[in-house]
Amino acid sequence: MPAPIDPHTIDAQLRADRPVAVVDLRPSLPYVEGHIPGSIHVERATLEQRLPVVVPHVAVTTVLVDAEGERAPADARWLQQLGYTDVRVLEGGYAAYDAAGLPVVAAVDGVHATAFNTQSKRFGEEVEHRHDLPKLTPDAVAERAEELTIIDVRNPPEYDAYGTLPGSVNIEGVDVALYAAAARRDDEPLVLHCAGRTRSIMATATLQALGVEEVYELENGTMGWQLAGHQLVEGPGRPTGLTVDPGHRAKLRARVEELLAETAVAWIDAAELDATIAERSTDTPVYCIDVRPTAAAAAGTHPAARAIAGGQLLQTTESEIGVRAGQIILLSDSHIRAGITAYWLAEMGYPAVAVVRGGLDAWVAAGGELAPPQPPAPLAVDTSAVQAVAPDAVDAAAAGAVLDCRSRAAYDAGHIPGAVWVGRYHLEGTLQDHDAPTVLVDAGDGTAATAAAQLAAVGPDVPAVVRVLDGGMPAWVAAGYTPTEDRPTYAWPDETAVPKPYAQGTAAMRAYLAWEEALVDG
Repeated sequence: MPAPIDPHTIDAQLRADRPVAVVDLRPSLPYVEGHIPGSIHVERATLEQRLPVVVPHVAVTTVLVDAEGERAPADARWLQQLGYTDVRVLEGGYAAYDAAGLPVVAAVDGVHATAFNTQSKRFGEEVEHRHDLPKLTPDAVAERAEELTIIDVRNPPEYDAYGTLPGSVNIEGVDVALYAAAARRDDEPLVLHCAGRTRSIMATATLQALGVEEVYELENGTMGWQLAGHQLVEGPGRPTGLTVDPGHRAKLRARVEELLAETAVAWIDAAELDATIAERSTDTPVYCIDVRPTAAAAAGTHPAARAIAGGQLLQTTESEIGVRAGQIILLSDSHIRAGITAYWLAEMGYPAVAVVRGGLDAWVAAGGELAPPQPPAPLAVDTSAVQAVAPDAVDAAAAGAVLDCRSRAAYDAGHIPGAVWVGRYHLEGTLQDHDAPTVLVDAGDGTAATAAAQLAAVGPDVPAVVRVLDGGMPAWVAAGYTPTEDRPTYAWPDETAVPKPYAQGTAAMRAYLAWEEALVDG
């Protein structure tokens, strides 16, 4: 049986930067309504895929958190069967932690974004105050737009999907360190922005630390721009043909090395990288991350590396690093991007951050071979004993117990007539109400078979025989059947959708920005 752990012990271990992962299994909405500071969110629906990514060491103490102690014990037994050796359960779930009066993170004024990555956002505000970063208001930028070089530092999908300032080009995150000078027109002042505050603060602080003059953040980003009455537009995209002068690159490398000398960041010799990863992986989680833009990393990186652009990593560290005390190893072409990212992670308080000297260029020169990034393999689940049902049999059984385990959005877009939607978190509770043979439907990704295998392995007992639709919904459609949007039935409310503040209207945007500014007293 998994060993229980009490709320006060969890709180103490997290505060002491002990090598522990606190994994919250609840859906997104309960999580944002309140969660343990320092916990990482891994919904049950993605547990087998996501856990090896955020907790890449099976021996690290891994504490599972559910609502009230109802789901975590079975999931802990399941993870033990899948190879994790020190899995604990928070006694009484999040409800017990909250009742103990310990600090929690919760959404403010119904704005869900205030409960995600609060550490990164608080740190951004600390940097803003510490360095007294220069900024321009939206109105000032609108008045001076023709004499400014405006750079949107968000990732390309956000830039492309949500609109930007007129004329704002897209240079992601820490890439501004390399390309801001080339993008700058006629020595114009630089104005950096994101959707809100954090990423533009960090990008502005980075350029300031590198000695760039006349660089400003746009106050409150695209949300501030809209709230000031200005319109967002489709941007011109990412500038092409930008190059870095060799002399400028050498100066950047030297300055990055000077910055890191002021921190506890360690250097790893490129020729020793593989041996270092192997050695440290024996006793601690190792997070090897390529911080170049995703498109660059996709062309080839270190086989052990994940691709997370540096600016995004600084924004979402709490969602990517499940064990704060784990070893973080950063890579880029040389070590400029990696060094800048490492500098800020060290300033954020991460205790074990390292940079590969000379980066991937040096590693390749030492004999390394690049490969497309591959996520860690999902936990190996034996589904050979799970019974599969052909599509034609499921159609006939639709009036019985067919449970659709896909996302609510996919279910709403079209489902098997009579099928009931249920998320994996509530699957066992729903099955206990069924006494007819039950068929689970997924998106053809094998998640239904994984859930059925877990039920068979660790329970709880359910009165119905549980089978899965062979090939999932795609196979059912391929067999000639037509999904319906009529008469949707939900076993539980949808608790996964978490809209961004700029999708919730002006009141939500104002509330979010006010919350962010108040994270640090002026």
